Amino acid sequence: MNKRVIFIVIGILLLILALSVGALFLIPTLTSAKQGTSVTPVPTVAATPTKTVNLVTQALRAQRNTIVNQIAQGLKLTPTQLTTELQGGQTLSQIANAQGVSATQLQSIVSTAIQTSLQPSVTSGSLTQKQVQVTIKRLEKQPAALDRFLAGRAIQRGTPTPTAAATPA
Repeated sequence: MNKRVIFIVIGILLLILALSVGALFLIPTLTSAKQGTSVTPVPTVAATPTKTVNLVTQALRAQRNTIVNQIAQGLKLTPTQLTTELQGGQTLSQIANAQGVSATQLQSIVSTAIQTSLQPSVTSGSLTQKQVQVTIKRLEKQPAALDRFLAGRAIQRGTPTPTAAATPA
């Protein structure tokens, strides 16, 4: 029985030793993980897109007349004619079709007009080329938004634009 008691005591001591060593490695990990979450702030993701959209929207609004002029020129219309037809309920696609311009040609005219008009903002660093490309793609997928913008109405819902801006200077 003496051997059995010795083995049991040694086993218990080894178990206690293993638990102690495990605790030495586990406690700092738990403590540092706890401190990391309380010390490190979590960045907000929603703030960045809003700021980006505002910069792009501001640049588009600032260059609206230039964009309208270039698209009207591509459609062989005056800017006033284009704006008037859009305000009268025609879509840009309908106007282009009436002018004998294909959908592919219209897409090229719009892309070029936006790209050229926003290039100074890219050059100055206010916008990135990627932001401009995303804006072009977004407006291609949302032709009603482009129609509203060219007609002098807001890009974003609920933000009216003065009607005086509809007639280029």
